[in-house]
Amino acid sequence: MRFCQTLNINQAIRRIKIVYNMMLEKDRSVSKYRFARPRKKATFITARICCALAAMVISGSLIAQKSKEVTVKSPLSTGEELVNVGFGNPDMRYSQYWLKPDEKDHQSDTQEGKIKLADRYSLFAWKGERVFMQLLFQAGDTITGLQITPQDLRISKEGGGSRSNSGDPAIKASQVKIGFVRYVLSNGIGKSGNGCGLDTAIQHLANIDADGIEYAEKTNVSAGKNQPVWISVKVPEDAVAGTYQGTLSIRYSVADGKVHKQNLPYQLQVENKVLPQPKNWQFHLDLWQYPESIARWYKVKPWSKEHFEKMRPYMQMLADAGQKVITTSIINDPWNGQTYDPYSSMIKWTKNKDGSWKYDYTIFDKWVSFMMGLGIDKEINCYSMVPWHNTFTYFDAASGSQKKFVAKAGTPEYNQFWKGMLEDFANHLIGKGWFDKTCIAMDERPLQDMEKVIRLIKGLPHPFKLSLAGSYHKTLDQDIYDYSITTREHYDQDVLDRRLKAGLPTTYYTCCTEDHPNTFSFSPPAEAAFIPLLSASRNLNGYLRWAYNAWPAHPLTDSRFGSWPSGDTYFVYPGPGSSIRYEQLIRGIQDFEKIRIIKADLKARNNVAGLQKLDKALQDITVKKLREAGAAPLVRDVEEVINQF
Repeated sequence: MRFCQTLNINQAIRRIKIVYNMMLEKDRSVSKYRFARPRKKATFITARICCALAAMVISGSLIAQKSKEVTVKSPLSTGEELVNVGFGNPDMRYSQYWLKPDEKDHQSDTQEGKIKLADRYSLFAWKGERVFMQLLFQAGDTITGLQITPQDLRISKEGGGSRSNSGDPAIKASQVKIGFVRYVLSNGIGKSGNGCGLDTAIQHLANIDADGIEYAEKTNVSAGKNQPVWISVKVPEDAVAGTYQGTLSIRYSVADGKVHKQNLPYQLQVENKVLPQPKNWQFHLDLWQYPESIARWYKVKPWSKEHFEKMRPYMQMLADAGQKVITTSIINDPWNGQTYDPYSSMIKWTKNKDGSWKYDYTIFDKWVSFMMGLGIDKEINCYSMVPWHNTFTYFDAASGSQKKFVAKAGTPEYNQFWKGMLEDFANHLIGKGWFDKTCIAMDERPLQDMEKVIRLIKGLPHPFKLSLAGSYHKTLDQDIYDYSITTREHYDQDVLDRRLKAGLPTTYYTCCTEDHPNTFSFSPPAEAAFIPLLSASRNLNGYLRWAYNAWPAHPLTDSRFGSWPSGDTYFVYPGPGSSIRYEQLIRGIQDFEKIRIIKADLKARNNVAGLQKLDKALQDITVKKLREAGAAPLVRDVEEVINQF
């Protein structure tokens, strides 16, 4: 079958169809705040508007382009393969659609055309490491029941070193995880050059980006669409060093019902070096958790048995990335409603009729115990004594109602309000054996407020440790246990030396401010891997990000939220599902740990040349170089040097 059409009209129809279909989806949101789902009548009106828009665009295109025609062949008429499949680039986000036009010059900027894909792939790993690949399917016809089944990896050549596994040296197929990449609505960076304060009035001007990873057994792919597939391989700690051969068995059906099968081979080189388990990684990872997002998504009562069951796989994913910190709230809404779901206090404050106070730690204890049971047990951060609104909620027994108390840090009323609670809280934590792990945490608070809080805490019978994510102030260094500063700032060298010698968490963070590096749903994937390497380059020991799972209204289809850049509020998807950027972040953390281990070995052997070689590789890991060259080549260059040791 052949047909002739003006290509510009075809592009217009395709773009309108994309928007139309997504607007008809049940789960769609453009509001900054919560809202009711659109009624069917509104959807019908939206559809009519789209149809009218389509007619306008088509008529305009006919007038402007009526004499210019390009023939586009249907993929089914050319005798070409119905599916283009192979190994793609894990550092790329592939667009949702592709075409096969006769004239490449007229190819739409949203479509990549047929891509030359590799039929083999090679991986390099330490024992205990997780490594990644990305397959790509380009459907020329609709395919159904797409399924990828991994086979056991068989060793073809043993490497050096003693065998810790005396049995079958194969790496079992269960260590290979298959995930289908999802496409979500996203936005971009604002006119100011950063992502803060995006104009919500133009949220309808969205992009569609590959980001989420859904761990489903099968999927279907429509004609003309790309389907990326994320593959992760976990190398057991007791694996035999050597070269392994693996196979991915592919199966799918086409429109005529015919079943197609194909095998894709890959190779895994396992070095005789061991990466510790994530709980033993030294990288101080602090991604803030949002329990109530999970309660809302699964429609379970917060802090019920069902709630903890739903949270378990998500928090296990976090533990598997080496998370060190438990995020807790000791007041209601520490961040002034900057997330879709509320962040309620895990401690219930009650003012008794006689004016005394009672503090109920039941939820706090359950949450902390739960997280520690998953191996996240290095630090407990309690937000916050200085919230963004200076408002504190408590239950007033005399009136039987919730009341609010407003006070600024340092005032007599503020100090009186907090002093009794902190003393009671400290005694409770000491009884649980948690006091030495607990920090009173603040987020981007002014220097003057921090100084007032520090004075109050120092005067307590049991002074708490302090954690701060905010601007760098040298005068605060001695009083802050866990200090995380912005990407654009740097610690003074004497401060950095002192903190590292003392083993203090000394990190940096990204938020909406930075366009690069960042972990938005539209960010170049390798930027997430670049972020831990920037810590290594700056001689820091970790990274902080303010939201692990603060889901917007419809996270599976729309990663935008209010005036934040898309994906700013979450790394992982309901399912549970991962994301390309979360997997890449783990890649970078593993590289950080490898560098740390290699450096320790080189220092022990007084290998000055080796240390210089590694330091030189990290010299290009700077924000300036990132803007010039992009993250992918910079990360690959460092990994090539790591692999030489």
